[in-house]
Amino acid sequence: MATPALTGEGATDAEKIEIYIRVLVAADIKTRPKETKADPYRKAMRDLVVDEFLGDLDGLNEHVLMNPDLRLPTAYNRVPAQIFEDWCKTMGIMRGPGPVFTGYSQLHKSKRSADGTKNETTMTECKALSRPRGPSAEEKKQMEDYATILKDGLKGAVNDGTKPPVRAFEALVYFINNVGAVAKWEDYRDEKRIYDVVDITFEVL
Repeated sequence: MATPALTGEGATDAEKIEIYIRVLVAADIKTRPKETKADPYRKAMRDLVVDEFLGDLDGLNEHVLMNPDLRLPTAYNRVPAQIFEDWCKTMGIMRGPGPVFTGYSQLHKSKRSADGTKNETTMTECKALSRPRGPSAEEKKQMEDYATILKDGLKGAVNDGTKPPVRAFEALVYFINNVGAVAKWEDYRDEKRIYDVVDITFEVL
């Protein structure tokens, strides 16, 4: 049976923190947060990593996002993605939180939340990819939903201080850390003829 720390279910704060320390070790960061609770420790860990590699995506990729020696349990798969999202926001290329779209029957999911916004008309989505892969089955549905949101002019609730707080968007930009993955994401977009209808693009920073 898997230990709680590996599944994330019922893990103690100390067990979760041991997983977060793996990220700090991979990043070659000697500082350890003083927090003893898992949630604030995770936030402090992410801040340390972002500060260490601010302006240095190659270094962030090498040590964290694309490091084959950094092995995290499945329950912690979101950690690299959250670090990349924090990095993008700290770099000033996006702001958050992103718009939230709820209650639209034409979407695959009843709730879609973008990672942030680039400006008042463009949503952003961050993808931290450890290898040059295309979108997963869920990520394909996500892209299709974003296409529907843009095509149909669906309005999302925005809580980033901009106005109006509920509005439609005109474009979506994916920020991707892995240059080798971009063509595969573009292939799916073009296969579904999404770009013929709406403005969805991909950028490597």
